Amino acid sequence: MAVLALIALVLVVGVIALLPRQNTPSAPGTPAQVVTMNPTIIANLTQLPDLPSLTGDEAKQWVDFQAQVAACSDYSPAKRTQMDRYINWAINPSQIPPDLTIMFGSDIRAGLVRAMAADTSTDWRLKQRPAGSCLIDIGRQLNEMLINTGQQPLTIYDE
Repeated sequence: MAVLALIALVLVVGVIALLPRQNTPSAPGTPAQVVTMNPTIIANLTQLPDLPSLTGDEAKQWVDFQAQVAACSDYSPAKRTQMDRYINWAINPSQIPPDLTIMFGSDIRAGLVRAMAADTSTDWRLKQRPAGSCLIDIGRQLNEMLINTGQQPLTIYDE
């Protein structure tokens, strides 16, 4: 019986030794896989703590937009909170947590507008696209902002 157990153990160890190993380092001279990041995103991460807050007319436009979002009862509470957070970050980009900066891409404010546009269109769709919704006007404003930042507007409000 002991001999059979010993043979079984040797076979198991032999099979394990022959299986290809996962997570083994590359052989010498084999280049490792590297993911490259847009240099502008790297610069944003470096400069984020020093990015100036908006002032004057630029800040006022965002504050006015924030008031419009706050007055729109069609946002879910969670989306309204998220929109408020994004607007505050657009005004004060140095407040963006560094681990989220990558999500907004090379142009932080454009990325924030894109995120707000997506959130707004999602909330409007979840509400079954009511024709008189304040989300439509906000969505269209966000589309104008997308165009002004060189991005494609959402076509959902054209229906």
